Amino acid sequence: MFMHLFLSIFVFLAKKLRHGSGANGVQYEETPTWAVALVSAVFVIISVLIEHGIHSLEKWFRKRQKKAMIEA
Repeated sequence: MFMHLFLSIFVFLAKKLRHGSGANGVQYEETPTWAVALVSAVFVIISVLIEHGIHSLEKWFRKRQKKAMIEA
């Protein structure tokens, strides 16, 4: 649910920035700080979740003594 919300906001902001090159669009310099912070926070949260998943996978491999997979 939250991922859908963040994705919707990201798509909305991307469309605003893409159309920013015209006379009526919002330029990057005019993008609200909260919007840039929100997109950055989403990227940080996603990267932390991926890192946690990799760490959990490593623990699972160690528990099952999959040495070749741990080294990979």
